Amino acid sequence: MKFFQYLLISITLFICAIITAQENVYNIKDSIYIRRLITEAGKYNSRNIDSAERDARNALLLSQKIGNINLEIHSRSALAIILAQKKGKENLEEARYHFTANLPLSRSIGDSTASFSFVNNMSNVYVSMKNYPKALKYALQSIELGKQLKKDKEAKLGISYNTLGNIYWDANLRDSALFSYKKAKYHFKKIQSPYEYYIDGTIGEVYLLQENYDEGYVYLKYAYDKLKEADNNFEFTRISNLLGTLLLKMEDANRAKQYYEEALKIGNKKDYKNLQIKSFFGLAKVFYIEKKMDSAGFYIDKALKHIKALEPIEDKVEILELKADILSGKGKAKEALGYYNLSKNLNDSLAELKNIPETTNILVQHQNKTNEEKVSTMQRILAKKNKWIIVITVLLLFLGGLSYFFIKKYRKRLDVSHKNKEVLEISLQSEKDNNAYINRKLVAATANLALKTDLLSQIHELLGQIKNQPAQNLTKEINETQTQIKIQKNMDTMWKEFFTHFEEVHPEFLKDLKSRYAITQHDLKICAFLKMNLSNKEICQLMNINPTTVRVNIHRIKKKLKIPKESSVVEFFSVN
Repeated sequence: MKFFQYLLISITLFICAIITAQENVYNIKDSIYIRRLITEAGKYNSRNIDSAERDARNALLLSQKIGNINLEIHSRSALAIILAQKKGKENLEEARYHFTANLPLSRSIGDSTASFSFVNNMSNVYVSMKNYPKALKYALQSIELGKQLKKDKEAKLGISYNTLGNIYWDANLRDSALFSYKKAKYHFKKIQSPYEYYIDGTIGEVYLLQENYDEGYVYLKYAYDKLKEADNNFEFTRISNLLGTLLLKMEDANRAKQYYEEALKIGNKKDYKNLQIKSFFGLAKVFYIEKKMDSAGFYIDKALKHIKALEPIEDKVEILELKADILSGKGKAKEALGYYNLSKNLNDSLAELKNIPETTNILVQHQNKTNEEKVSTMQRILAKKNKWIIVITVLLLFLGGLSYFFIKKYRKRLDVSHKNKEVLEISLQSEKDNNAYINRKLVAATANLALKTDLLSQIHELLGQIKNQPAQNLTKEINETQTQIKIQKNMDTMWKEFFTHFEEVHPEFLKDLKSRYAITQHDLKICAFLKMNLSNKEICQLMNINPTTVRVNIHRIKKKLKIPKESSVVEFFSVN
């Protein structure tokens, strides 16, 4: 009897072992299949994004089914990134949900690197949702998490600062964006990461938008050369288009054409729709400038064919305006008017949508919202207490009266706070109007300086004419020169007025420079222009000196101010 019992137990254990082994085999197979789905989902840039989303969802369902937390984290991350790329309110909300769900999962397995990635991605999602307070909050959190990492610290900090730069870029705060991008470049450069070249391209794009074409060209050309070596087709195509745009701004249509054609060649081969459109548009502008209307029309029609694929409304407006200009150049005024109206309507809708406050206002609004939530919470607590007051003893009634006294006192404080807020708003508006007035005076003073420069040029020309003429014919030219010199006598007053208005906008700036550094009056003029964020070209025109002299003067000023090599004078003045 005992023999049969032992035999039965042995058979049962054997069957259980077979079942367990079979389950392990199935789990291994499922894990391999899930990893393959995640890999395929990660190729969303080179395949149909809806198919990539389907693979990511299947991977998430299977990973939850077999209870593999690591695979679930990777599946959620892949799905969230795809949804964020697709954009749209529902997709962004779901992406935010998956990144949020991944945070506790990554912390439960002690994966600090994954936690960093999810916090950083949350920031990017909130940027797409135009929720800047939360985007800033998560971006700053990711920087702090990056500093605590032992592995890949520099790379993660580079990613965080790049995200912060994107927030400032989207909020149209380009100086702050530029500073953050340069911090990102610094961290990527320390580890010789190829991401440095992508950041160089972005920095070049910021300089392009700021119309600082010399600096922009340096960064974009560096990125172009490095990406060509790295064989990164997408970024290389993007940078080629940007170089074409920059060179068009510098009135070098021939070289711009070469870069656009190179970008289009790769864009057609790889089917980069958005980049193809930018190349078509760029070539259309080149041919329009060269007065080759048929070629310009050919490329602008190519761009219009895929205009719906473009996301930035500004790009659509520019394409429609160029189409109208080309039609007008061909003498087709009626058709041109139709495209002008389309671009105007689109531009009007863009103006309504563009309501991006500055970072300071964003943070103030965020703080106000937080304060309102605190007040609301306090009011809910007091409401609950009032319910208890109705049903309990006289003692609690007394406490209720006391609570009422404090509430009344608190409301009085709120009224005072609201009044102070109104006074502050009026004061801020007055200060804003005053600043606008001062800025107008500063612009006028700068214009007077430009006039002075023009007068000096005229005097110089007249003296040149006198030099080359016989003595008996000098009377007329000398009289003209004396007239110019009489006018010139008032120009020093213009400089004084310029400095007076400048000090109203930037008090103590010049005084501080003179007290701390051995700096000349000539240097002070250049420092003032740099503080006003004028380009080298504009400084040349105002001071009637050539670009080389400006660069030499700026270099000399940099030495006197002991500014580090990696920083610029403009950056130094922005923080001092």
